[in-house]
Amino acid sequence: MIFAEQTPLELKRPAQVLSVLLIDDSPIVAATLKKMLRDSGLLLHCCFEADQALAMIRGVRPAVIVLDLVMPVMSGLELLELIRIDAVGRDIPVVVLSGQIGSEIKANAFAMGANDFLSKTPDRLELLARLRYHGRSYRLYQQRELMCEALKQTAKQLEERNRELKRLSNIDGLTGVANRRYLDESLASEWARACRMGSVLSVIMIDIDYFKAYNDAYGHLEGDLCLQRVAKALEPVAARGGDLLARYGGEEFTLILPLTSLQGAMSLANKLRQKIYELRIPHVGSEISDRLSISLGVASLTPKNRQSCDELLTQADQALYIAKGLGRNQAVAFE
Repeated sequence: MIFAEQTPLELKRPAQVLSVLLIDDSPIVAATLKKMLRDSGLLLHCCFEADQALAMIRGVRPAVIVLDLVMPVMSGLELLELIRIDAVGRDIPVVVLSGQIGSEIKANAFAMGANDFLSKTPDRLELLARLRYHGRSYRLYQQRELMCEALKQTAKQLEERNRELKRLSNIDGLTGVANRRYLDESLASEWARACRMGSVLSVIMIDIDYFKAYNDAYGHLEGDLCLQRVAKALEPVAARGGDLLARYGGEEFTLILPLTSLQGAMSLANKLRQKIYELRIPHVGSEISDRLSISLGVASLTPKNRQSCDELLTQADQALYIAKGLGRNQAVAFE
């Protein structure tokens, strides 16, 4: 048997109504408690069967549970143990009612998770004061939990946005590959790693042949689209975890290749050159072909003390200069 009664509030707003769930097999106790809570602003629900209590708790979501210790089928302490391991009921304050108020009984009740202990014939003012105290404390606890969860979600969202902003700050806005700033940071990091490991580090400098003539012939909008197509074709090559393709500036790109020998980097450079040539992008302004081509400079170093990663870039740039001087559309290694 279950009933609920809502009584008029005493100088309280409806939003502050506290629900109280009585779990007791005695209708007399329920009627007595109902009378005590009249005009108190507390909403009373009653459950007379212990095996229905958990379902009732989940449905009512009370701010306070009043629990009788002596009930048939299941004792109050047994039920209290179940309440405390239930996801919904574990934090709800429980006020134990008992006809026996010995120290051992109280100690057992508190050990099982009770928040308060009252005799089965409590004083009305004391009962109301305790129920209101525990109910309001639980509501404040719930509010704090909601605020903490909201703060966690906000912090998570901010963290995700910061990661996205950091990612965007490392990306070249036109081509979608890494920008010059991120290239400099990554090269310095890979250089330091190679110094520690005593490993080789390679770099490929890439330049689109006669790109100024391309812009003059087709316009800057087509020039931007051309840069995007080239970047899209080059990027899959940097497939290993440490490899990085970046826009160095203008029509130049740079590829960082950790743990890659000069021979390996040259092999890759020739594949890149062929891949761009096979895009068959028309280029009427080119002096060497009717289609777009690239020139590449390759350099490799095993870093030593007092060397700088700028030295590796300088070598790759010098090799690129030689490739252009030899007629473009080719890869040259720095020797």
